Amino acid sequence: MALQAPKEEGLDTIKASPAYLKQLRACRKALPKEAQRCGRELAERLSKVFYQMKGALFQGHGIVLNEATLVRASISFWEDILRVKAYHPIDRAEKHKKAAYIFKWIARMRPVKPLVDNPDRLTSAEMNANAMFAFLCACGYLNCRRNLDEEEIRRILYSATYRDVSADEWAIIFGYVELVHPDDNPA
Repeated sequence: MALQAPKEEGLDTIKASPAYLKQLRACRKALPKEAQRCGRELAERLSKVFYQMKGALFQGHGIVLNEATLVRASISFWEDILRVKAYHPIDRAEKHKKAAYIFKWIARMRPVKPLVDNPDRLTSAEMNANAMFAFLCACGYLNCRRNLDEEEIRRILYSATYRDVSADEWAIIFGYVELVHPDDNPA
C-alpha cells in the first residue's frame, strides 16, 4: 500500500500578488547592470588589498593578480548580494553574508596566480596566496582582529583551497570568528 499525502483544498491556488511579481521581474532585470557597476568598483578596491597583502606577506614570492578574474569574482559577488536583496525584504545585506560571498567567489575563481613554471618550486605560501587573499577580503567586512592563531588560519586556508565553499556556512563561521576575536579598537 502506497502512502499518499493528504490533499489540502486551495493550497495550489495560492499565488503572489501580480504587482509584486512585476516589481520583482523589473528588479531582476536591473540586477546584472548594477552588479557590473558595483563589481568593477569593488575590484578596484580589492586590487589595493592584494598589493598590500603582497607587500606585507609575499615579498620575494612570485604571485600576480589576474585583474579580469578579480572583476568577474567581484561581479559574481554583487550578483549574489543583489539577488539576496531582491528576494528578501532588506535594504542592506548582513556583513557576515557579504564576507561569506566575497570569500566564496575569490576562493572559487582564484584571481591570485603563482608565477612558477616548475611545480617543484611552488612554495606553500604561493599555494595559499589565493586563500589568504580571499580571507583578507572577507575580513574587510568584519569587526575582528586579524591575528587568529596559526591553526585557525591553516584550517580556513585549507577549506578555501580544497573544499567546496558554501556561503551560508561561511556566514555562520565568520559570525563566530567575529565573536571569538572581536576588534578591540573598531574604526
